[in-house]
Amino acid sequence: MRKKRVWIVSIVIILVLVILGYTFIKMNSKKTNTTLYEEAIKYLEKKNDSKNKDKKDWKVFMSYKGFGIDKEEYQYAYMWILEEAYYINEDGQLQLDTGSVMPYKFTFKDKKVIKYEKPETGENYKTSVGELFPKKISQKILDYKFEELSKKNIKKIKENYN
Repeated sequence: MRKKRVWIVSIVIILVLVILGYTFIKMNSKKTNTTLYEEAIKYLEKKNDSKNKDKKDWKVFMSYKGFGIDKEEYQYAYMWILEEAYYINEDGQLQLDTGSVMPYKFTFKDKKVIKYEKPETGENYKTSVGELFPKKISQKILDYKFEELSKKNIKKIKENYN
């Protein structure tokens, strides 16, 4: 009887430890994903070479949808990014400077972006997406509608310029 209790208590303790370990790993995984996505956005913001950066109230706005991160020797972040830059023109009006909306594949080493890639445009787009992204993600990218990103950017723009 005593051995049975010890056995049951041991199993319960092991189950609790497994559940706690799984929860900890999931929480850290989400934090890492968010951190890498944010690093990718910062990287693109720094690389923006608009000729209008010196214009009054020039600012770039980016929203993204993360499609996942593969972990190997390098880490790969798959994202769809809407980027728009605005400034106030000489007439005091809000002026669109640059804009793009497309999927990206970022390559990280030691949590730093070392490169990014975008699919080709035009008739090679679908093939290029298939070659650039893992199969499980490429179809999601091809089917993705970026209206939610547009809504996020519109909100950010209104908050900044109103």
